[in-house]
Amino acid sequence: MNWTANTHVPPRQAAAVVLYRNAPAFETLMIQRNPALRFMGGHHAFPGGAFEAEDAHIPVTGAADAVLAARVVCAAREVFEETGLFLWRGALPERDALRDARSALLEKTCPFAEVLRRFGGTLDAADFAPAGIWITPPFSPIRFETQYFLARYDGPDWEELTSRSTEIVGLEWVRPGAIR
Repeated sequence: MNWTANTHVPPRQAAAVVLYRNAPAFETLMIQRNPALRFMGGHHAFPGGAFEAEDAHIPVTGAADAVLAARVVCAAREVFEETGLFLWRGALPERDALRDARSALLEKTCPFAEVLRRFGGTLDAADFAPAGIWITPPFSPIRFETQYFLARYDGPDWEELTSRSTEIVGLEWVRPGAIR
């Protein structure tokens, strides 16, 4: 591995979510990244990913500024893409409709703004507590400046909590003390 500083490559903007729930006990959602990936392959992580240009054009209630709004959108979109769980406010979608919308988003045939419109969903910055910004160390060949959020999930625990993304090979709710 080349441990020389990679400071000439500016980090990409990203967002990640420490998703938690209190039932049946306090748990967080962890994903396992595909071992074949160049960046953090095989590692466990929180759902998240890189900023997309569309993220800057979706409104977010209560966001202090456009940067925070885009990060919230990125966080919500990535959680939906990677896990199928939705973090927007609105009526509870039917499982099949939500599954179809997620597939269309992953196939790039339906943008996230359309998914929100279809379900009457809105994003509220109050649902995403900022939990720090971490920058990938300079020795990494791929770098991210990642805004982490804490977000409570009170929605349904879908029977098919599986990944349809090639990035993720597993995910599970775990008690923090059990994470190794």
